Amino acid sequence: MSALNFETVIVGAGPAGCACALELLRLGHSCCIVDKRTFPRDKLCGGLFTDKASKALEGIVGTAGLARILKESQCVQESRFVLCNGTKEIVSCNPERHIRLVDRRRFDKALLDAVVLEGGMVITGEEIASVDFDARCIKSRSGLEIGYDYLVAADGALSTVRRLTGDNRKKHHRQPSLCLEINVDVKDYSCDGVCIYFGIVPKSYAWTFPKGDKTCIGLVKLPDTDFDVNSTFRKFLEELHVNNIDSYPFKGAMIPIDCCPKRPVYGEHVLFVGDAAGLVQSLTGEGIYYAISSGRDAADSIVGASSMRPDVRYVHHISRYRHMMHLASVYQRMLLEWGAGTEFLLKHASSHPNFIRHFYDTQIDQEPTLGPVSLFTRWYLDKLKKRHG
Repeated sequence: MSALNFETVIVGAGPAGCACALELLRLGHSCCIVDKRTFPRDKLCGGLFTDKASKALEGIVGTAGLARILKESQCVQESRFVLCNGTKEIVSCNPERHIRLVDRRRFDKALLDAVVLEGGMVITGEEIASVDFDARCIKSRSGLEIGYDYLVAADGALSTVRRLTGDNRKKHHRQPSLCLEINVDVKDYSCDGVCIYFGIVPKSYAWTFPKGDKTCIGLVKLPDTDFDVNSTFRKFLEELHVNNIDSYPFKGAMIPIDCCPKRPVYGEHVLFVGDAAGLVQSLTGEGIYYAISSGRDAADSIVGASSMRPDVRYVHHISRYRHMMHLASVYQRMLLEWGAGTEFLLKHASSHPNFIRHFYDTQIDQEPTLGPVSLFTRWYLDKLKKRHG
């Protein structure tokens, strides 16, 4: 018998883990979050916090709770969204609602504080060493043992829990992608709005996000591309005319773009959420919304276990995201494979606000139709079908 026992143990204290814990606590279930880091901690992330992410979190913590978390996160609001081909601006629009950007160091700490405030158990500085899936017990490297009825893995793209299942990423479509990022002072570079750049990185994208007195600049290298990512990133920074580049060290992390596992569960009692479930939208790299939503879905699946097996219920929940993420992947490939046609497609897409709203302002259960842009999607899918038989 373990010294500590909870109905649910959550490995990972990011947005997915905290959202799951907050929803479980709201529904009267005991839970414990375990994380190898101590908080606040640095987190490589652009911090894109869309309106749909805001609504998802508000549904868990309420209006007052959301306001408190955003205030503690030093949230920045932007009203301009830009798509570029190279460094040339092609699409510029003002979404119906502001796009928020959060400081992940502060945002994650605020979420964790909210869990503690609601009476949740939080254990930080404890790295998971092993999991006995039959006995339902985790053990940390320091020897701490915690028993569980359900285990939620919210431990990122390189999930320790998934590795301990023996999966070792064999069921992923591909390996995670490498993200490089720097946060520069606005005196060295400032940008007007949230900007996504195509044509900078082979088969991928780059970005600049304004975040108060800093500007977040980054790019993503997909695992099936072969180029010097450091020199490419430096060239991008030079093209943007960033000052004092050498004073900002490049930081890297892995993100799970287009590498969703076939099943976001292991047996009946282990559920994967957020990055650990590969839930990152490939066109813009948005992950916070999917982290919060999948965390809440995992909690709802666990609470509803009496009427349906939690793994079955959770897989059903997650299937709602597949269409949106697949469509985003199709658009990304269209933009990247068309070459000279990228600018043409972006210009046509810009005449249909739903193209932007689809990715930034819309929740899963309220997907808009994309009008004429869907013609490009059908054409591209037909092209892929003919190419691959």
